[in-house]
Parts: sequence; structure tokens; C-alpha cells
Amino acid sequence: MNQTKQKPYSATSIGDFMEQHISRYSKIYKSNLFGEPTIVSADAWLNRFILQNEGRLFECSYPRSIGGILGKWSMLVLVGDMHRHMRIISLNFLSHARLRTHLLREVENHTLLVLKAWKENSVFSAQDEAKKFTFNLMAKHIMSLDPGVPETEQLKKEYII
Repeated sequence: MNQTKQKPYSATSIGDFMEQHISRYSKIYKSNLFGEPTIVSADAWLNRFILQNEGRLFECSYPRSIGGILGKWSMLVLVGDMHRHMRIISLNFLSHARLRTHLLREVENHTLLVLKAWKENSVFSAQDEAKKFTFNLMAKHIMSLDPGVPETEQLKKEYII
């Protein structure tokens, strides 16, 4: 089987697929993305207008299938007041003073914990390790659960799955 390696498009190109669809349907067309009817716009003026009026004339949303993957409480899926409340909670959690006094020290501790668990010359999944790291940090700061405790380890298994 002859496989050619695709190289990424430059930042100034929209790619062959979009160019073909634009030539066939125009810069604004209806399509079906992620199993849902979707309006696709390659029109700079319209896209700018939509972004400037988000929350007033337009509401950002993602297809239901994305919500199923990310979870119904993901900030990418939430809209309106719920999105605003979750954003405020997240920004307060990551405030500058808190970052300097607590979070950076905890990030270092959790990083060392992950590194100590690695065996020399072993193969590991960077994605799985990142999930463990993220979970340990969230569990400590949101639920006051220490890494290595049976309750934390059981929740971590569920999180990784």
C-alpha cells in the first residue's frame, strides 16, 4: 500500500478540503460535522461579526458528541451564566497570589512524585503520565486528597479510564 505523508498547511492556507468546498458551495455553507447539522463559514467579515456578538446575538456551542467526550460540566461545553460562573471559579483558583504561594510548590512536588515512579529505561505513555499528574494536583487542591491513598488511587483509575 502506497502511503504519502501529509504535511501541515501553512498558516495562510485553508487547505485543499476547504478550498474545494468553498469553490463548490461558497464561503458559507451547511455541512454535517460530528453528526450534527452545522453552518461552516470561511468568510472573515461574518466570523468577526459572530465573535464580536457572542453572548448577545450568537451563543457558542459544540455538538452533543463533543459534550459526551468532554463531560457536561466542561467549560468548553457550558454556555451562558454557567460558563461565566465556572470561568470565575477557575480564575479565582489560579489567582496570582495563590500560584506563587501554593500551586507552584505543589506542581514541583507532584512532578517529583511522578518522576520517582518512573523506572530507568522503561517505556511510558506521556498522555497517561500527564493525566496522573493533573489528577493528583486537582485531587489535592479541590478535594484535599493526597496521592497514593487508596481512595485517591481508585478515583484516579476512574479518571484515567
